[in-house]
Amino acid sequence: MPNTDGYRNNGLFGVDQLAEADRTDQGIYNDKFLYPTSSIRFLEAQDALNGTATGIYPPYHIQRGYIRNLQQPSLGATPINKCHFQFNPQDIRQSVQMREDMYLAVLQDPAQLAQPIGAQMNFQFDLLFDRQMEVARGEGGVDTGGSTTTADQIGVLADLQVLYSVIGQGLSKNMIDSQLKAIQNNATRVYGNANPTAQADTGTTTDTTTPPAATFSAYDPASVQNANEFQSMNDGNAAFLMPNPVRLMFSTLFMLDGFVTATNVDFLKFSTKMVPVTCKVSVSMMAVYIGFARKDTFLTHQFAAAADAEAAAIKEDAEGSKELIAALKTTANSITFGFARDRNPSIDNFTNNSTPVGYAVLKNSGTYQDGTESFNYIDNFVLRFDNVKPKKGDGLDTDDILKLYENDTQFTIGTTWQCKIYGASGVTGWSTKSAATAELVKAVGIGDYTKGVSENLLTNLDNSDNTSLAGYYQGSKSASSKSEWGSGEKDGVRRFVVKGERGSKPELTNGAGAAKNNVAGSGYYIVVWQLEVSATVSGLQDHKRPAISTQYIAQIRNATEPLYVKYNLNWTESEG
Repeated sequence: MPNTDGYRNNGLFGVDQLAEADRTDQGIYNDKFLYPTSSIRFLEAQDALNGTATGIYPPYHIQRGYIRNLQQPSLGATPINKCHFQFNPQDIRQSVQMREDMYLAVLQDPAQLAQPIGAQMNFQFDLLFDRQMEVARGEGGVDTGGSTTTADQIGVLADLQVLYSVIGQGLSKNMIDSQLKAIQNNATRVYGNANPTAQADTGTTTDTTTPPAATFSAYDPASVQNANEFQSMNDGNAAFLMPNPVRLMFSTLFMLDGFVTATNVDFLKFSTKMVPVTCKVSVSMMAVYIGFARKDTFLTHQFAAAADAEAAAIKEDAEGSKELIAALKTTANSITFGFARDRNPSIDNFTNNSTPVGYAVLKNSGTYQDGTESFNYIDNFVLRFDNVKPKKGDGLDTDDILKLYENDTQFTIGTTWQCKIYGASGVTGWSTKSAATAELVKAVGIGDYTKGVSENLLTNLDNSDNTSLAGYYQGSKSASSKSEWGSGEKDGVRRFVVKGERGSKPELTNGAGAAKNNVAGSGYYIVVWQLEVSATVSGLQDHKRPAISTQYIAQIRNATEPLYVKYNLNWTESEG
Protein backbone atom coordinates (compact mmCIF):
# COMPACT_ATOMS: atom_id res chain seq x y z
CA MET A 1 0.00 0.00 0.00
CA PRO A 2 1.39 3.40 -0.96
CA ASN A 3 2.31 5.80 1.76
CA THR A 4 -0.53 8.37 1.93
CA ASP A 5 1.43 10.88 3.96
CA GLY A 6 4.25 13.08 2.80
CA TYR A 7 4.93 15.36 -0.13
CA ARG A 8 4.84 12.67 -2.82
CA ASN A 9 1.23 11.66 -2.24
CA ASN A 10 -0.19 14.92 -0.86
CA GLY A 11 0.50 18.15 -2.73
CA LEU A 12 -0.67 20.24 0.20
CA PHE A 13 0.94 18.12 2.89
CA GLY A 14 1.38 20.20 6.05
CA VAL A 15 -0.61 23.18 4.78
CA ASP A 16 -3.31 22.60 7.39
CA GLN A 17 -0.70 23.14 10.08
CA LEU A 18 0.13 26.48 8.45
CA ALA A 19 -3.46 27.64 8.93
CA GLU A 20 -3.81 27.96 5.15
CA ALA A 21 -6.51 25.46 4.39
CA ASP A 22 -9.34 26.94 6.47
CA ARG A 23 -8.84 30.61 7.36
CA THR A 24 -11.41 32.28 9.61
CA ASP A 25 -10.72 35.73 8.09
CA GLN A 26 -11.57 34.62 4.57
CA GLY A 27 -13.24 37.18 2.30
CA ILE A 28 -14.44 36.32 -1.19
CA TYR A 29 -13.47 33.24 -3.21
CA ASN A 30 -14.46 31.75 -6.55
CA ASP A 31 -17.25 29.21 -7.01
CA LYS A 32 -16.51 25.50 -7.00
CA PHE A 33 -15.74 24.04 -10.40
CA LEU A 34 -18.08 21.48 -11.96
CA TYR A 35 -15.22 20.22 -14.07
CA PRO A 36 -12.86 18.55 -13.54
CA THR A 37 -13.39 16.54 -10.42
CA SER A 38 -10.70 16.31 -7.79
CA SER A 39 -9.75 12.75 -8.59
CA ILE A 40 -8.41 10.61 -11.44
CA ARG A 41 -11.52 8.57 -12.11
CA PHE A 42 -10.10 5.39 -13.64
CA LEU A 43 -7.61 5.04 -10.79
CA GLU A 44 -10.35 5.69 -8.30
CA ALA A 45 -12.56 3.04 -9.90
CA GLN A 46 -9.71 0.53 -10.03
CA ASP A 47 -8.91 1.21 -6.40
CA ALA A 48 -12.54 0.62 -5.46
CA LEU A 49 -12.65 -2.66 -7.40
CA ASN A 50 -9.49 -3.85 -5.69
CA GLY A 51 -10.88 -2.88 -2.30
CA THR A 52 -7.67 -1.05 -1.42
CA ALA A 53 -8.98 2.46 -0.64
CA THR A 54 -6.12 4.36 0.90
CA GLY A 55 -7.83 7.21 2.83
CA ILE A 56 -8.41 10.88 2.36
CA TYR A 57 -5.21 11.48 0.34
CA PRO A 58 -5.07 8.47 -2.03
CA PRO A 59 -2.66 8.51 -4.97
CA TYR A 60 -5.46 9.32 -7.42
CA HIS A 61 -6.46 12.54 -5.61
CA ILE A 62 -5.53 15.76 -7.47
CA GLN A 63 -4.38 18.74 -5.42
CA ARG A 64 -4.78 22.21 -6.94
CA GLY A 65 -3.23 25.41 -5.74
CA TYR A 66 -4.52 28.92 -5.08
CA ILE A 67 -3.47 32.54 -4.72
CA ARG A 68 -4.52 34.81 -1.87
CA ASN A 69 -3.66 38.25 -0.54
CA LEU A 70 -1.49 38.61 2.56
CA GLN A 71 -2.67 40.24 5.75
CA GLN A 72 -1.10 43.61 6.61
CA PRO A 73 -1.62 44.12 10.37
CA SER A 74 -0.68 47.81 10.32
CA LEU A 75 -3.67 48.51 8.05
CA GLY A 76 -6.15 46.72 10.27
CA ALA A 77 -8.11 43.50 9.81
CA THR A 78 -8.46 43.27 6.02
CA PRO A 79 -10.26 40.19 4.64
CA ILE A 80 -8.34 37.37 2.98
CA ASN A 81 -9.58 36.78 -0.57
CA LYS A 82 -8.63 33.54 -2.25
CA CYS A 83 -8.72 32.43 -5.89
CA HIS A 84 -8.61 28.65 -6.34
CA PHE A 85 -7.02 27.19 -9.45
CA GLN A 86 -9.15 25.08 -11.73
CA PHE A 87 -6.05 23.59 -13.34
CA ASN A 88 -2.53 23.73 -12.02
CA PRO A 89 -0.16 25.58 -14.38
CA GLN A 90 1.24 23.48 -17.21
CA ASP A 91 4.63 25.16 -16.82
CA ILE A 92 6.18 27.68 -14.43
CA ARG A 93 8.91 30.11 -15.44
CA GLN A 94 11.26 31.36 -12.74
CA SER A 95 14.04 33.87 -13.30
CA VAL A 96 16.60 34.95 -10.70
CA GLN A 97 18.97 37.74 -11.70
CA MET A 98 21.82 39.35 -9.80
CA ARG A 99 21.41 43.00 -8.88
CA GLU A 100 24.22 44.37 -11.03
CA ASP A 101 23.63 47.89 -9.76
CA MET A 102 24.45 46.71 -6.22
CA TYR A 103 26.95 43.93 -6.89
CA LEU A 104 29.50 45.05 -9.46
CA ALA A 105 32.57 42.94 -8.74
CA VAL A 106 35.02 45.32 -10.43
CA LEU A 107 34.06 48.16 -8.12
CA GLN A 108 33.25 46.08 -5.06
CA ASP A 109 35.36 45.78 -1.94
CA PRO A 110 36.62 42.17 -2.02
CA ALA A 111 35.62 41.79 1.63
CA GLN A 112 32.02 42.41 0.58
CA LEU A 113 31.86 39.88 -2.25
CA ALA A 114 30.66 37.12 0.09
CA GLN A 115 27.85 39.19 1.52
CA PRO A 116 24.36 37.99 0.50
CA ILE A 117 22.44 40.46 -1.64
CA GLY A 118 18.81 40.07 -2.60
CA ALA A 119 18.37 39.12 -6.24
CA GLN A 120 15.79 40.30 -8.76
CA MET A 121 13.33 37.39 -8.86
CA ASN A 122 10.71 37.23 -11.59
CA PHE A 123 8.05 34.61 -11.87
CA GLN A 124 5.59 33.80 -14.68
CA PHE A 125 2.88 31.20 -15.07
CA ASP A 126 -0.40 30.66 -16.91
CA LEU A 127 -3.79 29.75 -15.48
CA LEU A 128 -6.72 28.31 -17.40
CA PHE A 129 -10.33 28.83 -16.35
CA ASP A 130 -13.20 27.00 -18.07
CA ARG A 131 -16.80 27.58 -17.07
CA GLN A 132 -18.56 25.96 -20.03
CA MET A 133 -20.45 23.50 -17.86
CA GLU A 134 -21.60 26.19 -15.42
CA VAL A 135 -22.84 28.54 -18.17
CA ALA A 136 -24.43 25.69 -20.11
CA ARG A 137 -26.26 24.58 -16.97
CA GLY A 138 -27.55 28.11 -16.40
CA GLU A 139 -28.63 28.59 -20.03
CA GLY A 140 -30.43 25.28 -19.91
CA GLY A 141 -32.97 26.73 -17.49
CA VAL A 142 -31.58 25.01 -14.43
CA ASP A 143 -32.13 27.04 -11.26
CA THR A 144 -28.61 27.28 -9.87
CA GLY A 145 -29.64 29.45 -6.95
CA GLY A 146 -26.77 31.85 -7.69
CA SER A 147 -26.68 35.61 -8.06
CA THR A 148 -25.91 37.52 -11.25
CA THR A 149 -22.22 37.45 -10.37
CA THR A 150 -21.82 33.67 -10.15
CA ALA A 151 -19.99 31.61 -12.75
CA ASP A 152 -23.22 30.23 -14.28
CA GLN A 153 -24.21 33.83 -15.08
CA ILE A 154 -20.97 35.57 -16.13
CA GLY A 155 -18.67 32.63 -16.84
CA VAL A 156 -14.96 33.08 -16.25
CA LEU A 157 -15.48 36.75 -15.33
CA ALA A 158 -16.48 35.44 -11.90
CA ASP A 159 -13.03 33.88 -11.47
CA LEU A 160 -11.31 36.99 -12.82
CA GLN A 161 -13.16 39.18 -10.35
CA VAL A 162 -11.83 37.11 -7.47
CA LEU A 163 -8.32 36.98 -8.94
CA TYR A 164 -8.32 40.76 -9.44
CA SER A 165 -9.49 41.36 -5.87
CA VAL A 166 -6.57 39.23 -4.66
CA ILE A 167 -3.80 40.84 -6.71
CA GLY A 168 -5.15 44.41 -6.62
CA GLN A 169 -6.24 44.76 -10.25
CA GLY A 170 -9.45 46.35 -11.43
CA LEU A 171 -12.21 47.91 -9.42
CA SER A 172 -15.14 46.09 -7.89
CA LYS A 173 -17.31 46.79 -4.90
CA ASN A 174 -15.54 44.16 -2.82
CA MET A 175 -12.12 45.42 -3.81
CA ILE A 176 -12.99 49.09 -3.22
CA ASP A 177 -14.54 48.22 0.13
CA SER A 178 -11.35 46.38 1.06
CA GLN A 179 -9.06 49.14 -0.23
CA LEU A 180 -11.21 51.86 1.37
CA LYS A 181 -11.09 50.11 4.72
CA ALA A 182 -7.30 49.81 4.52
CA ILE A 183 -6.94 53.45 3.46
CA GLN A 184 -9.30 54.60 6.21
CA ASN A 185 -7.34 52.69 8.84
CA ASN A 186 -4.04 54.05 7.57
CA ALA A 187 -5.27 57.62 7.03
CA THR A 188 -6.93 57.77 10.42
CA ARG A 189 -3.70 56.52 12.00
CA VAL A 190 -1.64 59.21 10.27
CA TYR A 191 -3.96 62.19 9.94
CA GLY A 192 -7.06 61.54 11.99
CA ASN A 193 -7.87 63.59 15.06
CA ALA A 194 -10.79 63.42 17.38
CA ASN A 195 -12.13 66.67 18.77
CA PRO A 196 -11.57 66.53 22.51
CA THR A 197 -12.13 69.76 24.38
CA ALA A 198 -10.18 72.14 26.55
CA GLN A 199 -13.14 73.89 28.04
CA ALA A 200 -13.27 77.05 30.02
CA ASP A 201 -14.15 76.13 33.57
CA THR A 202 -17.68 77.50 33.35
CA GLY A 203 -20.08 74.67 32.67
CA THR A 204 -22.01 76.70 30.08
CA THR A 205 -19.42 77.11 27.34
CA THR A 206 -20.35 75.67 23.96
CA ASP A 207 -17.45 74.01 22.19
CA THR A 208 -17.59 74.95 18.52
CA THR A 209 -14.12 73.80 17.58
CA THR A 210 -13.25 72.86 14.03
CA PRO A 211 -9.45 73.10 14.15
CA PRO A 212 -7.44 72.74 10.95
CA ALA A 213 -5.60 69.66 12.23
CA ALA A 214 -8.87 67.90 13.07
CA THR A 215 -10.92 68.61 9.95
CA PHE A 216 -9.72 65.45 8.20
CA SER A 217 -11.83 62.37 8.68
CA ALA A 218 -11.43 59.20 6.68
CA TYR A 219 -14.99 58.30 7.69
CA ASP A 220 -16.50 61.65 6.77
CA PRO A 221 -19.82 61.01 4.95
CA ALA A 222 -18.80 63.25 2.07
CA SER A 223 -15.51 61.34 1.62
CA VAL A 224 -17.29 57.98 1.70
CA GLN A 225 -19.89 59.26 -0.77
CA ASN A 226 -17.12 60.36 -3.14
CA ALA A 227 -15.60 56.89 -2.94
CA ASN A 228 -19.00 55.30 -3.62
CA GLU A 229 -19.56 57.58 -6.62
CA PHE A 230 -16.11 56.71 -7.95
CA GLN A 231 -16.89 53.04 -7.48
CA SER A 232 -20.26 53.30 -9.24
CA MET A 233 -18.56 54.85 -12.28
CA ASN A 234 -15.77 52.26 -12.37
CA ASP A 235 -17.38 49.07 -11.12
CA GLY A 236 -15.79 46.23 -13.06
CA ASN A 237 -13.12 48.47 -14.61
CA ALA A 238 -10.01 46.30 -14.97
CA ALA A 239 -7.75 49.19 -16.06
CA PHE A 240 -6.31 49.60 -12.56
CA LEU A 241 -3.48 47.79 -10.82
CA MET A 242 -2.70 48.54 -7.19
CA PRO A 243 -0.48 45.56 -6.33
CA ASN A 244 -1.36 43.74 -3.14
CA PRO A 245 1.16 41.45 -1.45
CA VAL A 246 0.06 37.93 -2.32
CA ARG A 247 0.84 34.34 -1.44
CA LEU A 248 0.89 31.79 -4.24
CA MET A 249 0.52 28.18 -3.13
CA PHE A 250 1.18 25.54 -5.78
CA SER A 251 2.03 22.88 -3.23
CA THR A 252 3.83 22.54 0.05
CA LEU A 253 7.03 22.23 -1.96
CA PHE A 254 6.40 25.37 -3.96
CA MET A 255 5.16 28.56 -2.25
CA LEU A 256 5.76 32.13 -3.32
CA ASP A 257 5.20 35.52 -1.65
CA GLY A 258 5.42 38.67 -3.73
CA PHE A 259 3.57 41.14 -5.92
CA VAL A 260 1.83 40.73 -9.26
CA THR A 261 3.39 43.14 -11.75
CA ALA A 262 1.38 42.29 -14.88
CA THR A 263 -1.46 40.13 -16.15
CA ASN A 264 -2.55 39.17 -19.64
CA VAL A 265 -5.91 37.56 -20.31
CA ASP A 266 -6.83 35.67 -23.49
CA PHE A 267 -10.55 35.01 -23.81
CA LEU A 268 -10.63 31.76 -25.80
CA LYS A 269 -14.31 30.86 -26.04
CA PHE A 270 -17.70 32.55 -25.65
CA SER A 271 -21.25 31.30 -25.36
CA THR A 272 -23.85 32.24 -27.95
CA LYS A 273 -24.75 35.19 -25.71
CA MET A 274 -21.11 36.36 -25.67
CA VAL A 275 -20.52 35.21 -22.11
CA PRO A 276 -16.81 34.35 -21.84
CA VAL A 277 -16.58 30.73 -20.82
CA THR A 278 -12.87 29.97 -21.28
CA CYS A 279 -9.83 32.13 -20.69
CA LYS A 280 -6.08 31.89 -20.15
CA VAL A 281 -4.44 34.23 -17.66
CA SER A 282 -0.72 34.92 -17.90
CA VAL A 283 0.65 36.26 -14.61
CA SER A 284 4.00 37.98 -14.02
CA MET A 285 5.22 38.45 -10.49
CA MET A 286 8.07 39.97 -8.53
CA ALA A 287 8.91 37.34 -5.95
CA VAL A 288 10.16 38.12 -2.47
CA TYR A 289 10.15 34.51 -1.27
CA ILE A 290 10.24 31.25 -3.23
CA GLY A 291 10.58 27.95 -1.45
CA PHE A 292 8.90 25.43 0.83
CA ALA A 293 5.58 26.42 2.32
CA ARG A 294 5.86 28.18 5.64
CA LYS A 295 3.65 30.39 7.76
CA ASP A 296 6.03 33.34 8.06
CA THR A 297 8.35 34.66 5.38
CA PHE A 298 10.52 37.77 5.02
CA LEU A 299 7.51 39.67 3.66
CA THR A 300 5.07 38.73 6.43
CA HIS A 301 7.79 39.40 8.99
CA GLN A 302 8.21 42.91 7.60
CA PHE A 303 4.47 43.52 7.88
CA ALA A 304 4.42 42.23 11.44
CA ALA A 305 7.45 44.36 12.34
CA ALA A 306 5.72 47.45 10.93
CA ALA A 307 2.64 46.72 13.03
CA ASP A 308 4.78 46.22 16.15
CA ALA A 309 6.64 49.47 15.49
CA GLU A 310 3.34 51.29 15.09
CA ALA A 311 2.01 49.83 18.33
CA ALA A 312 5.19 50.86 20.15
CA ALA A 313 4.94 54.38 18.72
CA ILE A 314 1.31 54.65 19.81
CA LYS A 315 2.27 53.49 23.30
CA GLU A 316 5.08 56.03 23.45
CA ASP A 317 2.75 58.76 22.20
CA ALA A 318 0.19 57.80 24.83
CA GLU A 319 2.80 58.29 27.53
CA GLY A 320 3.67 61.64 26.00
CA SER A 321 -0.01 62.55 26.04
CA LYS A 322 -0.28 61.85 29.76
CA GLU A 323 2.78 63.95 30.48
CA LEU A 324 1.47 66.80 28.35
CA ILE A 325 -1.94 66.72 30.02
CA ALA A 326 -0.27 67.02 33.43
CA ALA A 327 1.83 69.94 32.20
CA LEU A 328 -1.18 71.70 30.68
CA LYS A 329 -3.11 71.45 33.93
CA THR A 330 -0.34 73.23 35.82
CA THR A 331 1.02 75.63 33.19
CA ALA A 332 -1.74 76.34 30.68
CA ASN A 333 -4.89 76.46 32.79
CA SER A 334 -5.03 80.27 32.88
CA ILE A 335 -4.48 82.69 29.99
CA THR A 336 -4.75 86.47 29.88
CA PHE A 337 -4.65 88.45 26.66
CA GLY A 338 -5.57 91.91 25.49
CA PHE A 339 -4.17 95.28 24.34
CA ALA A 340 -1.52 97.40 26.03
CA ARG A 341 -1.04 101.05 25.04
CA ASP A 342 2.56 101.32 26.21
CA ARG A 343 5.33 101.24 23.65
CA ASN A 344 7.18 98.59 25.67
CA PRO A 345 4.54 97.01 27.87
CA SER A 346 5.27 94.80 30.83
CA ILE A 347 3.77 91.40 30.11
CA ASP A 348 3.20 90.83 33.82
CA ASN A 349 1.50 94.19 34.47
CA PHE A 350 -0.03 95.18 31.15
CA THR A 351 -3.59 94.88 32.49
CA ASN A 352 -2.94 97.84 34.78
CA ASN A 353 -2.29 100.04 31.77
CA SER A 354 -4.38 98.45 29.05
CA THR A 355 -5.71 100.25 26.01
CA PRO A 356 -9.12 101.85 26.62
CA VAL A 357 -11.80 100.43 24.35
CA GLY A 358 -12.43 103.88 22.88
CA TYR A 359 -8.88 104.03 21.47
CA ALA A 360 -8.97 100.43 20.17
CA VAL A 361 -11.50 101.43 17.49
CA LEU A 362 -9.20 104.04 15.95
CA LYS A 363 -8.36 103.30 12.35
CA ASN A 364 -4.98 104.98 12.01
CA SER A 365 -1.99 105.61 14.24
CA GLY A 366 -1.24 109.03 15.63
CA THR A 367 -0.67 111.09 18.77
CA TYR A 368 -3.54 111.12 21.24
CA GLN A 369 -4.25 112.80 24.56
CA ASP A 370 -5.27 110.65 27.53
CA GLY A 371 -5.83 112.97 30.48
CA THR A 372 -2.49 114.68 31.05
CA GLU A 373 -0.52 112.19 28.98
CA SER A 374 0.16 112.28 25.28
CA PHE A 375 1.31 109.10 23.54
CA ASN A 376 1.87 107.73 20.06
CA TYR A 377 -0.73 104.97 19.70
CA ILE A 378 0.91 101.61 19.09
CA ASP A 379 -0.97 98.30 18.73
CA ASN A 380 0.47 95.95 21.33
CA PHE A 381 -1.37 92.68 21.58
CA VAL A 382 -0.20 90.81 24.68
CA LEU A 383 -0.79 87.15 25.57
CA ARG A 384 0.56 85.27 28.53
CA PHE A 385 0.11 81.91 30.20
CA ASP A 386 -0.41 83.19 33.72
CA ASN A 387 1.26 80.32 35.59
CA VAL A 388 4.53 80.60 33.67
CA LYS A 389 7.16 82.21 35.88
CA PRO A 390 10.27 82.98 33.82
CA LYS A 391 13.64 83.25 35.49
CA LYS A 392 17.09 83.99 34.23
CA GLY A 393 18.89 80.91 32.99
CA ASP A 394 17.58 77.76 31.30
CA GLY A 395 15.93 75.20 33.54
CA LEU A 396 15.02 77.70 36.26
CA ASP A 397 11.57 78.63 34.93
CA THR A 398 8.36 77.57 36.60
CA ASP A 399 7.04 75.98 33.42
CA ASP A 400 6.19 72.28 33.05
CA ILE A 401 5.62 72.62 29.30
CA LEU A 402 9.15 73.96 28.89
CA LYS A 403 10.47 70.96 30.79
CA LEU A 404 8.78 68.62 28.29
CA TYR A 405 10.44 70.41 25.40
CA GLU A 406 13.77 70.13 27.19
CA ASN A 407 13.14 66.36 27.53
CA ASP A 408 12.61 66.13 23.74
CA THR A 409 8.87 65.43 23.96
CA GLN A 410 7.44 66.14 20.51
CA PHE A 411 4.23 68.15 20.60
CA THR A 412 2.68 71.34 19.26
CA ILE A 413 0.87 73.95 21.31
CA GLY A 414 -0.69 77.04 19.79
CA THR A 415 -3.15 79.89 20.22
CA THR A 416 -5.48 81.61 17.80
CA TRP A 417 -7.37 84.71 18.85
CA GLN A 418 -9.93 87.17 17.58
CA CYS A 419 -11.36 90.34 19.09
CA LYS A 420 -14.40 92.11 17.65
CA ILE A 421 -15.74 95.41 19.00
CA TYR A 422 -19.33 96.35 18.13
CA GLY A 423 -20.90 99.79 18.52
CA ALA A 424 -24.19 101.44 17.72
CA SER A 425 -22.95 103.45 14.72
CA GLY A 426 -19.45 103.78 13.25
CA VAL A 427 -17.02 103.98 16.16
CA THR A 428 -19.64 105.26 18.58
CA GLY A 429 -21.05 102.96 21.21
CA TRP A 430 -24.43 102.96 22.91
CA SER A 431 -25.15 105.79 25.30
CA THR A 432 -26.03 103.48 28.20
CA LYS A 433 -24.90 100.10 29.39
CA SER A 434 -28.47 98.84 29.38
CA ALA A 435 -28.85 99.71 25.69
CA ALA A 436 -25.71 97.76 24.79
CA THR A 437 -26.84 94.85 26.96
CA ALA A 438 -30.23 94.81 25.22
CA GLU A 439 -28.54 94.31 21.83
CA LEU A 440 -26.40 91.53 23.28
CA VAL A 441 -29.50 89.80 24.64
CA LYS A 442 -31.13 90.02 21.19
CA ALA A 443 -28.08 88.35 19.64
CA VAL A 444 -27.43 85.52 22.09
CA GLY A 445 -30.09 85.54 24.80
CA ILE A 446 -29.80 86.04 28.53
CA GLY A 447 -26.82 84.53 30.35
CA ASP A 448 -23.44 85.09 31.89
CA TYR A 449 -21.60 86.23 28.79
CA THR A 450 -18.22 86.23 30.51
CA LYS A 451 -18.44 82.45 30.92
CA GLY A 452 -18.85 81.50 27.29
CA VAL A 453 -21.33 82.06 24.49
CA SER A 454 -22.16 80.41 21.18
CA GLU A 455 -20.34 81.50 18.03
CA ASN A 456 -23.79 82.33 16.64
CA LEU A 457 -23.36 85.57 18.55
CA LEU A 458 -20.92 86.84 15.92
CA THR A 459 -23.26 85.97 13.07
CA ASN A 460 -26.21 87.65 14.77
CA LEU A 461 -24.25 90.81 15.57
CA ASP A 462 -22.81 91.01 12.05
CA ASN A 463 -26.29 90.67 10.54
CA SER A 464 -28.04 93.06 12.91
CA ASP A 465 -29.15 96.47 11.62
CA ASN A 466 -28.61 97.92 15.11
CA THR A 467 -24.90 97.10 15.47
CA SER A 468 -21.78 98.27 13.67
CA LEU A 469 -18.33 96.66 13.65
CA ALA A 470 -15.99 99.27 15.13
CA GLY A 471 -12.80 97.25 15.61
CA TYR A 472 -11.52 93.85 14.55
CA TYR A 473 -8.24 92.14 15.47
CA GLN A 474 -7.01 88.59 14.95
CA GLY A 475 -3.84 86.50 14.95
CA SER A 476 -2.22 83.20 15.89
CA LYS A 477 1.01 81.69 17.16
CA SER A 478 2.21 78.11 17.66
CA ALA A 479 5.24 76.36 19.08
CA SER A 480 6.79 72.96 18.39
CA SER A 481 10.13 73.49 20.10
CA LYS A 482 11.73 75.06 23.16
CA SER A 483 12.91 78.12 21.21
CA GLU A 484 9.41 78.76 19.85
CA TRP A 485 7.76 78.24 23.23
CA GLY A 486 10.18 80.53 25.04
CA SER A 487 12.51 80.14 28.02
CA GLY A 488 14.14 82.37 30.58
CA GLU A 489 13.80 85.99 29.51
CA LYS A 490 13.20 85.02 25.87
CA ASP A 491 9.59 85.52 24.86
CA GLY A 492 7.77 82.92 22.82
CA VAL A 493 4.29 81.53 22.45
CA ARG A 494 3.95 81.33 26.24
CA ARG A 495 4.49 85.11 26.66
CA PHE A 496 4.61 87.50 23.75
CA VAL A 497 3.80 90.97 22.47
CA VAL A 498 2.82 91.62 18.86
CA LYS A 499 3.89 95.15 18.02
CA GLY A 500 3.21 97.36 15.04
CA GLU A 501 1.38 100.37 13.66
CA ARG A 502 -2.18 99.81 12.52
CA GLY A 503 -2.22 97.45 9.59
CA SER A 504 1.57 97.04 9.41
CA LYS A 505 1.53 93.47 10.78
CA PRO A 506 -0.35 90.74 8.90
CA GLU A 507 -1.06 88.93 12.17
CA LEU A 508 -2.49 92.08 13.77
CA THR A 509 -4.88 94.00 11.57
CA ASN A 510 -7.80 96.35 12.10
CA GLY A 511 -10.64 95.13 9.93
CA ALA A 512 -13.29 97.64 11.01
CA GLY A 513 -14.41 99.29 7.82
CA ALA A 514 -16.69 101.69 9.69
CA ALA A 515 -13.91 103.11 11.89
CA LYS A 516 -13.18 106.83 11.49
CA ASN A 517 -9.72 108.31 11.09
CA ASN A 518 -8.25 109.58 14.36
CA VAL A 519 -11.62 109.68 16.12
CA ALA A 520 -11.76 107.94 19.48
CA GLY A 521 -14.94 106.09 20.36
CA SER A 522 -17.32 106.86 23.19
CA GLY A 523 -20.15 105.11 24.99
CA TYR A 524 -20.64 101.40 25.68
CA TYR A 525 -19.52 98.59 23.38
CA ILE A 526 -20.06 94.87 22.92
CA VAL A 527 -16.64 93.17 22.91
CA VAL A 528 -16.52 89.55 21.70
CA TRP A 529 -13.36 87.51 22.28
CA GLN A 530 -12.56 84.21 20.58
CA LEU A 531 -9.69 82.06 21.85
CA GLU A 532 -8.56 78.74 20.46
CA VAL A 533 -5.89 76.82 22.33
CA SER A 534 -4.47 73.55 21.03
CA ALA A 535 -2.01 70.96 22.26
CA THR A 536 -1.31 67.81 20.27
CA VAL A 537 1.39 65.18 20.64
CA SER A 538 3.16 64.55 17.34
CA GLY A 539 2.01 61.33 15.69
CA LEU A 540 -0.70 60.73 18.29
CA GLN A 541 -3.82 59.61 16.46
CA ASP A 542 -5.55 56.54 17.81
CA HIS A 543 -6.00 57.11 21.50
CA LYS A 544 -6.40 59.74 24.21
CA ARG A 545 -4.65 63.05 23.74
CA PRO A 546 -5.01 66.73 24.65
CA ALA A 547 -7.62 68.98 23.21
CA ILE A 548 -8.25 71.61 20.63
CA SER A 549 -11.01 73.98 21.63
CA THR A 550 -12.56 77.32 20.75
CA GLN A 551 -14.16 79.56 23.35
CA TYR A 552 -16.17 82.76 22.99
CA ILE A 553 -16.62 85.39 25.69
CA ALA A 554 -18.72 88.56 25.45
CA GLN A 555 -18.24 91.74 27.48
CA ILE A 556 -20.01 95.08 27.83
CA ARG A 557 -17.28 97.71 28.05
CA ASN A 558 -17.29 101.48 28.42
CA ALA A 559 -14.98 103.43 26.09
CA THR A 560 -12.72 104.21 29.05
CA GLU A 561 -12.46 100.65 30.37
CA PRO A 562 -9.41 98.44 29.59
CA LEU A 563 -9.49 95.96 26.74
CA TYR A 564 -8.36 92.53 27.96
CA VAL A 565 -9.85 89.18 28.99
CA LYS A 566 -8.85 86.19 31.12
CA TYR A 567 -9.66 82.55 30.40
CA ASN A 568 -9.59 79.62 32.81
CA LEU A 569 -9.06 76.40 30.85
CA ASN A 570 -9.91 72.94 32.15
CA TRP A 571 -7.77 70.49 30.20
CA THR A 572 -9.25 67.01 29.80
CA GLU A 573 -8.63 63.92 27.73
CA SER A 574 -11.10 62.42 25.31
CA GLU A 575 -11.11 59.15 23.40
CA GLY A 576 -9.61 59.43 19.91
